[in-house]
Amino acid sequence: MAIVDWPAGLAICFMPASVQGGLRDNRYSFETDDKMPPIERPATSWAPEVYSLTLAPMSRTEFEAFQKWYRGPLAYGVNSFVFPHPVTRVDMVWKIVKADPPYHVRRLGRIPAGTDLRRIEVGFSIMSLPLSVPV
Repeated sequence: MAIVDWPAGLAICFMPASVQGGLRDNRYSFETDDKMPPIERPATSWAPEVYSLTLAPMSRTEFEAFQKWYRGPLAYGVNSFVFPHPVTRVDMVWKIVKADPPYHVRRLGRIPAGTDLRRIEVGFSIMSLPLSVPV
């Protein structure tokens, strides 16, 4: 799995109120009997953070760049990428969470012919990976 960069020329800007998520629950629980509470332990040595977010509205040119990046370097979501943490803004390695569709697109009103207005909204979920950001 390769770690790719965010598409050149596409701002890393998302709608602040759109960010939802947090640390994935990493507990494994099992019942012992009726008299004891469930036993819990960590399922793995690491737990990812998962966030849903919506990027700031894009122009058609920016949206086409995003699609080209998703289909090309990101290999339809197979590869991971460097992106700032939605809350702390520290660069981390992330993957787009597998979903159908993997990202949602919404037009924000009519885009007049011959213009490149920022009226395309793209949203997706990302999951952090325990990898270092390449230097």
